[in-house]
Amino acid sequence: MKHIYIIILISLFCHFPAFAEEGNLSLDRCQQMAKENYPLIRQYELIDKTVEYSLSNVKKAYLPQFNLSAQATYQSAAADFPDELKRLFASVVDIEGMKRDQYKVALEVNQTIWDGGNVSAKSAELKAQKEVSQRNIDVELYTLKQRVNNLYFGILLLNESIRQNKLTQHLLEQNRMKLNSMQENGVAQQSDIDALTVQLLTVRQQYKNFDIMQQSYMKMLSLLIGQEITDISRLERPMEIEHFPNQNNRPELALYNAQLSHINAQERSVKSGLMPKIGLFATGFYGYPGFNMMEDMFNPAFSWNYLVGIKMQWNIGSFYTRKNSLKQLSTQREQIENKRELFLFNLEQSTTQQQHEIMRLKQLIADDSEIVRLRNSIRIAEESKLANGIIDVTELLQKITDEQNASLAKAAHEIELLKYEYELKTTTNN
Repeated sequence: MKHIYIIILISLFCHFPAFAEEGNLSLDRCQQMAKENYPLIRQYELIDKTVEYSLSNVKKAYLPQFNLSAQATYQSAAADFPDELKRLFASVVDIEGMKRDQYKVALEVNQTIWDGGNVSAKSAELKAQKEVSQRNIDVELYTLKQRVNNLYFGILLLNESIRQNKLTQHLLEQNRMKLNSMQENGVAQQSDIDALTVQLLTVRQQYKNFDIMQQSYMKMLSLLIGQEITDISRLERPMEIEHFPNQNNRPELALYNAQLSHINAQERSVKSGLMPKIGLFATGFYGYPGFNMMEDMFNPAFSWNYLVGIKMQWNIGSFYTRKNSLKQLSTQREQIENKRELFLFNLEQSTTQQQHEIMRLKQLIADDSEIVRLRNSIRIAEESKLANGIIDVTELLQKITDEQNASLAKAAHEIELLKYEYELKTTTNN
């Protein structure tokens, strides 16, 4: 009976996650429910909001910028007329000169007219970063498909094991009843009945083990999809896939494209940082001294003043880092291209291996039915010997076990074939 466990382990060959009932559930439906139930799905909304706020802040660069300031100062010296000039005009006017204590309350307004494309470049960079973040989530959610596949087909295989186990129990029960009758007639011995009883108890133990494992898998799948599954009949057996599309829709490829677009947007930002910026400005203040310093020398007083104009700013310091920044981005682009090439190489290896497994299993299944038929015929022949008084319980038990293993192997191959077909479908994300 160890073969049963080996078949199950080989057919599952996967690791399992540490973790309201209505209608039937297909494999595709379970995958969709798992995606919708997974907490990571909320990240899409959070990313949208974050980028929305960031874009709003970037676009505010074209709004008028206000700066309100106030200051009071005392300086060691202030503008004044020469003493000779003061003495010359002393009989006409008293020239006090500029006072050393000065006060100002000012409002400055700046309005960008052209920023060298910086706002547009930053907006494009934020949108590209948003795309990268969302594609990263797509990749993480994609792994859920494999987890659902493993649990779903594991449950189906265990269900087949349970079904075969029940059939074996039924056969053993029937043959034990025959031996009991033969013992009453003095033909069979108690040791023969005990041998059958031990085998029956062993098979029942296996049934309990299969049932516990199936319940555990169903619990894990329930947690994954967010809906309780208590009835195995709700899980529909997937149809065999006849044709596979040649196209590849893996989310990793979309991620690599998004990362390359982000690199392009970053390059645009670097280049826009080299451009001059043109804007309007206006400054108005109330205080002393004003712009008319000559008047303030003769008549010190607070006054209203303003200044308007147009200005250009050009930070040529960006030229120092431009070359290295672009080289760094170019290196990052090469790294992404290399990752994509490696991913496609490994993906081709995986799909090739899965295609070969599908071919292998189809060949095995082609012979399974005949093997099961022959094992059944051999077991019936052995039972007929028992009915005719030729008692060889050990041989009978072996024939029952052989038939059970053949039937289970056939069922396992069929489930494995479906599993590999849907793994190939998942691998190419079709």
